[in-house]
Amino acid sequence: MKSSGRNTLFLGTVELFWGMGMSFISPTAILPVILLGLGSNHLEIALLPILSSIGSGLPQLLSPKYFGKYQKMRGVLVILHLITTLPILLVAISIYLFNPYKFVIIIGYALYSLFVGIVFPLWINYLAKVSSKEKRGNSLGIIFFLQTIAGASGVFIASRIYQRFQNIELIFFFSFIFMFCGSFFFIATKEEGFESGTSYRYFPLKTLMKKYRWLLRFFLSRMLSRGAYLIISSFYIVNLVENRYSSNESAMLLGSSALIFQALFSLFYGRCSDRKKDKTAIIFTLSLFSLSTLLIVFFKSFIVYFIVSLSLGIYVASEFVSFNNQMFSLIKPEERHSAIAFYGFLNTIPQVILPLLGGVLMDYFGMSVTALYSFTLLILALLFFITLSKEQTTMQRNL
Repeated sequence: MKSSGRNTLFLGTVELFWGMGMSFISPTAILPVILLGLGSNHLEIALLPILSSIGSGLPQLLSPKYFGKYQKMRGVLVILHLITTLPILLVAISIYLFNPYKFVIIIGYALYSLFVGIVFPLWINYLAKVSSKEKRGNSLGIIFFLQTIAGASGVFIASRIYQRFQNIELIFFFSFIFMFCGSFFFIATKEEGFESGTSYRYFPLKTLMKKYRWLLRFFLSRMLSRGAYLIISSFYIVNLVENRYSSNESAMLLGSSALIFQALFSLFYGRCSDRKKDKTAIIFTLSLFSLSTLLIVFFKSFIVYFIVSLSLGIYVASEFVSFNNQMFSLIKPEERHSAIAFYGFLNTIPQVILPLLGGVLMDYFGMSVTALYSFTLLILALLFFITLSKEQTTMQRNL
């Protein structure tokens, strides 16, 4: 088996285990239900996505600063992944010994998110490093496809365990076991022969922006579209049920449909990436997402919300595969780790503020105005991306 194919296989196996483990403590599907059962109020439950955004965003700069000096990343990556799972184990043990306590869960999840923020840029940079440049998109698509399938299965299994046994520590223990065991599959990947001799040291943002003038617009496009995604994904199913446009069972179908399209388009966009069609895929995604969001402004029906759910799944696939591979193909390998980290760091505050503003609009003006707000963000994201395409093409020829 060729090294790149072997690496895709074992990295995909890592994500199967981690996708399952992360879904057991999903901040949108599992933990809110658990906290609600422990008597938490809406503010305490709302802390989960906020802690997830801040915890996994702000520490990302620590990754290239402290771990970018290593030319060989595999050993460090395994150790950091194992450390990241420890807060989940501590929550399971604490709940088992001292009975369920909601602040143990919130604090444990905050620590877990912080470690995720440190390890994420290193992980995504490693994926880019040990994949064949010609087949990197396909590798990313397969890896994300496996993570998505595992995540969907994990939410289903975790919800059944909680409903049947009401055993919170078991949920956290299974989450720890999946992620802890999955981390060891990194050892089976082959790092040698890919970007040999390259160190991924920290580069200041000013240096990157000066060298890659398109990078700011690229970041802004991703930030605005991610903000729109968080707003729509937070409220569209709730609005569907509250206004009785469909039954609860039909509403749940929308979430499943989004995951199915997310998985399928991960593979499709992977093939597009290897054919140098990332820009086309991104423009198509943002246009589709914008159009489906605009439909909510004027029409309220199950069909419209179904289209929205599909566009959400397609957007997430493009974010992981197309957006990432587009940036990887235009930035020199030694600067890639810092660029990944700066995007995560800079996106932290917008990722909190934009959805909060969406929540205010939802409370005071309803879904139509909130959808119009998201549509505006998406149009701006699309314009930022289109205006940088010519400059990116010139840069690509020079690399």
